[in-house]
Amino acid sequence: MRTLFFTLASVLLISYCSAQTPSSPCNTTVSVVPSVSFTWTTGGAQSWEMQVDTVETLFFGEGIVVGPINITDHSVLTLVAGKTYYWHVRGNSGPSGSGAWGSYGSTCSFTTTNVSPPSAPALSEPINTGAGYVPSPVNFKWVQSSGATSYDLQVATTTAFTSPSINQTNITWVLAGHNVTGLLSGQTYYWRMRANNGGGPGQWSAHRTFYTQSVSTPLNLKVFLQGPLNTTTLLMNDGLRS
Repeated sequence: MRTLFFTLASVLLISYCSAQTPSSPCNTTVSVVPSVSFTWTTGGAQSWEMQVDTVETLFFGEGIVVGPINITDHSVLTLVAGKTYYWHVRGNSGPSGSGAWGSYGSTCSFTTTNVSPPSAPALSEPINTGAGYVPSPVNFKWVQSSGATSYDLQVATTTAFTSPSINQTNITWVLAGHNVTGLLSGQTYYWRMRANNGGGPGQWSAHRTFYTQSVSTPLNLKVFLQGPLNTTTLLMNDGLRS
């Protein structure tokens, strides 16, 4: 009975650690300069093993196998430019691979290049902590990054940007800026941008903050004043008391 209990516990533990999902790079182009950085979800595990290969089937133990890793990101220096790679991750219930291993999760692919991604753009408007902006639209402006072909914009209510209110990609730089609609009134927002090119996305810029004005409706009021004064006698009218 005790043996059966431990067997069932091990099965449940493996299942609990088998949901790792690759986050980045995934279905994109990425620069090998200076290295390729991989990130993934925890899946309830405490340590992880990552496998990278040019073969889509990802046969067990082949290609580049890194682990156990105790954090959900890792950089690889040995990838070659001009190739398509496939990768996945599996989790372990204990630190440094000391527990039970789960199965590998879903697979992501990416193509490598030796083009360096562009630097983060310098943000211009909205002015940092400046005057309030009308919620719709808000105009965003930034300085072009050298070699950039497009930009990504995130607007959120927290500096973590975990659930951005606005998450727009493939934006083209124009002198007039980029208009965004759909923001709420009376709200403090944080925003950041990154630039893209053939080497993949660059780093996010430092965030800036602004707030949107509360929406008000102007009223054109006309007030008619009337009182008990008798304008002929200049005495107070006594009719109401009577």
